[in-house]
Amino acid sequence: MTQENHTESTKQDCTTNKNWLEEHEDRFIAWELFVRYCKGLSRTPMKQSILCDKIGLSKRYIYSILISIKNKYGKS
Repeated sequence: MTQENHTESTKQDCTTNKNWLEEHEDRFIAWELFVRYCKGLSRTPMKQSILCDKIGLSKRYIYSILISIKNKYGKS
């Protein structure tokens, strides 16, 4: 690999790519829950704004998940 190729690849930060974030959001959530479990905080409530900030998603993300669940399972 030449120096130019290495420099070019480091300019593209995958964490700023919306598609990449969407593909890995479940993994980020699982990691945050795992960390809280290891710290003994698994039974302590966490504000949705803090979780969303840690995983890099909109603060309305959790609300949209709840609406999605309600629409999927609430119509039975």
